[in-house]
Order: sequence, then C-alpha cells, then structure tokens
Amino acid sequence: PLLRLAVLVPPEAPRVAALPDRLRWSREEALRFRAARHPDRQVLVPGLEDVALRRLLADHPPERLLDRAWLRMAWGELDPADAATLRARIAALPVPVFPLKGQDLLDLGEPPGAAIGRRLAELRGWWLDGGALADRAACLAELRQRIAGGDAAGAADGPAAPGRSPEGA
Repeated sequence: PLLRLAVLVPPEAPRVAALPDRLRWSREEALRFRAARHPDRQVLVPGLEDVALRRLLADHPPERLLDRAWLRMAWGELDPADAATLRARIAALPVPVFPLKGQDLLDLGEPPGAAIGRRLAELRGWWLDGGALADRAACLAELRQRIAGGDAAGAADGPAAPGRSPEGA
C-alpha cells in the first residue's frame, strides 16, 4: 500500500515530504516512502554495470533499491522489462559488506581517536572505488601499506583498488 500511494503522488507534488507525518506513519514506513522517492533513484538505469550496482548495494538496503526500481517503472521512467531485469539483478547480487572495523586498526597499532574513523572512511572509499570487491585480506594489505607509508589520506602512488586501473579509470 505504501508504494502504491508513492506512485499516486506525482514526483514534483508540493508538500510530499510532509505526507508521512500527516498520515502518522511509523518511522520505518516514512523512511521507506522517502527513500523510494529519493532523487537518486535516477541512478538505477537498465545498463547499470555490476560494479556500480555493488556500490549502491553497499550503501542502500536491497529493499530500498527494489522499491526505487518499481517506482521508476510505475512512473514510466523505466520500461517494465528493463525494470524486471534490474530488480532481478538487485535481488541476485549479494550485499557487499566492508570487511574492516575500527578494531582492525587498533590491532595494527593505530592510536584510538577520531583518526580511526577517518582512516576507515578513506579505506572504505578505496574499497567502493574498486566495486566493493576487495576481501578482508586485500583491505588489510591496503591498510598496512597506508600505515607503513604514513599516508592518512590514502596511498596516492599505491596499487589501484581491485577492479580499477592505476589511472583511476
């Protein structure tokens, strides 16, 4: 019912953001409604490469991406056959999970503090750039290289993330 209502309310309708509050939806329902209608639903295109789809799955639950694909089809932004293919691909791909935690940095001798979060965010960016393919061992190797090089901003001349060329292409 929630997605059916999302289809009935045009994308550019005024005060659409307030609709979940006015209808007293639960927090989860409001989140689902807003996520399905989010402008970044446009990134779901029929020819989306697996690398890009894995990146999306790393940041968004598959249910949200499925909702967005369904909504785009219902609004006529996606052909029904393309939408079905895209939904099948979303459902078939495993959800990538970044394999490192802050404890991994502490175990390698990094001092506790805000720098741990920054370093993890940078390493996660490297992992995403590679299509979220690097496993724990590859991420730990990259982390060790960055620590050894004293490079908090990333290994500028180091190896490219898995799935990426050294030039970043």
